Amino acid sequence: MALRARAVSGGLPSAGTLTGACENDGLDRVSTQEGRESVIRAAIPEFALTGYYGTSTAAIAKRVGVTQP
Repeated sequence: MALRARAVSGGLPSAGTLTGACENDGLDRVSTQEGRESVIRAAIPEFALTGYYGTSTAAIAKRVGVTQP
């Protein structure tokens, strides 16, 4: 499953190095490993701000710049 990258503002981390456009929808895709690393990098400051139980997947996804399924 690939992550869909979108532009975000406010100095948030990007989704990582993009690997190319998908012909079907025109969105750029990142590799599975790059996607996992981006999510982990984004989750760490969220956990620091709101704690493990106070952090939502929506907040992490917003910081990464991806949409949730």
